[in-house]
Formats: sequence, C-alpha cells, structure tokens
Amino acid sequence: MPAPRRKRFATALAGAAIALAAPATGHAASIVPPDVQAVMAAQLPAQQRAAIIEWEVEREGATGFTSLTIGARGITLRWKGPLPERIRALVDQAGTGVPVAVLPARYSRAELAASTARVASYMRTHQHGPVDVVGGLADGSGIRVAISPDAEATVVLRDLGPLPTPVTIVRGAPVTLNSRLDDTPAWWGGARIVSQEGWDCTSGFGVTSTVDGKQYILTAAHCAKGKGDVVENGQASQNVGGPKQPPLTLGPVALYRADHDIMAIATKTGSGGTVYDGGVDLNGIDISGRGLPETHKAVAGWDYVHGNDSVCVSGSVEGISCGYDVDGNELAITANACRVDGSSCHTVSDLVEAHPDAHKNDPPPVPGDSGAPVFKLAPNNKVTALGTLTGILSDGSIVFQDFATARADFKITVNTG
Repeated sequence: MPAPRRKRFATALAGAAIALAAPATGHAASIVPPDVQAVMAAQLPAQQRAAIIEWEVEREGATGFTSLTIGARGITLRWKGPLPERIRALVDQAGTGVPVAVLPARYSRAELAASTARVASYMRTHQHGPVDVVGGLADGSGIRVAISPDAEATVVLRDLGPLPTPVTIVRGAPVTLNSRLDDTPAWWGGARIVSQEGWDCTSGFGVTSTVDGKQYILTAAHCAKGKGDVVENGQASQNVGGPKQPPLTLGPVALYRADHDIMAIATKTGSGGTVYDGGVDLNGIDISGRGLPETHKAVAGWDYVHGNDSVCVSGSVEGISCGYDVDGNELAITANACRVDGSSCHTVSDLVEAHPDAHKNDPPPVPGDSGAPVFKLAPNNKVTALGTLTGILSDGSIVFQDFATARADFKITVNTG
C-alpha cells in the first residue's frame, strides 16, 4: 500500500482540430456528474459485448474489420466482405440483450489506414499545414482530410496525389498540445510530473511490461524530449507559503514513441493501479477553482475505445472533466500537433477524438493536463483505462492516444487496484 497521498498538479498542452457500483464511502462517486454516470452505466453492456468481438478480431487478425460503434439500441459492426465464422457466431449469440447490426463497408480499417498513412507522410513534411488532421471514416466509405482555413482544396488534393480511397475535405485546425502536486511511490495516474526541461504534465496510468515485469508510468511523449530524460513529481509546485521540499524522482524515460505521443517512465519504486480525480488540492484548497474535493479511484483494467463511448479525463491542473463522446463517425486520426506558443509541431498518428456532449458542464483540460488519464467508469467505483491525453481542440473536444496502441507499442498492461 503506498504512503498516504497528498497533493497533485500539472501543466498541459492544449489542442485543436483533434454497472456502476454503489458509491464509495464518503467520496469520489459524486465527482462524476450524475448524467454522465447514467450514460456510462447504460453503455456498459454494449461495451462489454463489443470488447469480446474486438478481442476476437485481434486474435484472428481479421482483415475485413472496419469499425464498432455503440448506439442507443446496441452495436453497429461494419465489415468488408463475409464475416469469419467465429465472428459470425459472436454476432449471432442470443441472450446478451445487446443486438449487433452488421453493415457492409466499402473499405476495411486496414485499407483506410493505408490511405491515411499516405496523407500522414505528406503531413510530416508540411507540419504547419495545409493538412491538419486526417482519419478514416467509420462507415468505411473513405477518409476525411481537414485542411487549414485558408488552404485551397484543389491544390491540397493535387499535392497529395492519387490515393487508394475517396477523400472528403473539411476545414480544420492543428491540435494544440496540453501538459496532482506531490505524488509519492507507488506512483499514481493524474498527478503532476515535471521533465528535466521543466515541462509540466500529468501522469497517465501505472503499467507493467508483459515481457519482463518492469513497472512504468505511461504519459504523453511531448512531455519530454526523449529517452533518458529524468522526470520528477510536482513537489516543487506545492512549495507555497511553507518550507521548500525537494521533488522526488520518478525515473528516466525508457520507452518513447513521438509519432504516437506516448512514453513510459521507468520507476524503480513502482507504479500503482490508481488514478486521482476530482479537484486539485493545495493545502486544503481546490486550486482548479471549482470547489471539488480531490479524490481517487482504483483502475479495474483497460478496454478498446468504441465510437460514442462516454469518457472522462483527469488532469492535474483543471481536475476531472467528463461528458466527452468518442467520435462515432471517424476512426483513428493523424494530426499535426503544435505547442501553444507555436514553437514546434509534430505529426501524431492513431489518435482518438472525443467531443463535448450536449450536457457537458465541466471545463475542458488546460495546459498542464497533457498525458492525463482518459477513462470510463467501471463497477465498484473503479475506472477502465482508455488512453492518455494529447491535446484539446478549439471547440473544446479532446484528442487522446488509446491504451490499445500503447499496449501494442510497448508490450504493457495497465496496473489494477
């Protein structure tokens, strides 16, 4: 059991273009707004069935898969060609209470990803535009390319050259990058972390290697320059009106994928299976200004992200922010992500976009919240890991890297509590 937790805080990068259990004693469950709790509870049966199907898709390496989306009346599975026998058996399984509608797709996810990769290659050599975001459409009809407001669509299409799928052009903007105060071992998610460059961010999730059992903290890659950078906790940020306390070292960055905006910090003292949520407490005061108590939740596990999933993010500056719905019309996106001051941009692939829902009242993440845990609620007042925050969009949407990508890149699994 880790030592008692105290404060937390962080800095982020902002972005653009891109069964619920009974309440725990005394805290936490009420932090997530009741309407969001109700949405997440209603989605849970469909999410559980969708996860079973997607696990089988991964196991089989099924090439016809395009997308899975969660709807009010069940699941929509889009597929190119005939369904494999084992997938068909799962779809036709009776007694689940969650119907699965199978719709034909013109292109598979793999084909859409190949077309997206062609555009992403162009974006890496044109990181300040005119193409800001590209992603496959969930219905399998083609890809969508978001271009700068002042760009000429015909010129962009000419420069991109022939692509293997149809292209829909929309107007967009680049993702702006985003980054609790004195966490202690074993390190939790949602806490402030500071790189040796002085960049403040938020820790995502404690994870463990499935290869050698080593423990790490997963967060956003733009929170450090690369492998070997040493990362500390946010102890210094809570040295206000009291004796100065030196920061504690989490460890060096050991795993790094700038193109997916994820990194893993090696922690000799271990990483936990818990994330902070609620407000951001400094000496008994919620410095996020929202009057929320700082709380925490154990992690139940991880899951794939599905279209229309309702998600929350818990940053170390703004605190918890719920009421985001994963884009149900678009698959993983590639975006040019730029720092708030415009000093640098880089191209990030396989991101997920989630938009504020109609009932959202929480403020969006702010600079300092980058790398924060993105999750949905799980039974017994726990959370299910979905990914780590990359940035926010000008319309208040969030962009994050999904945990399934980090799992594949780094051969890790999430720590549970």
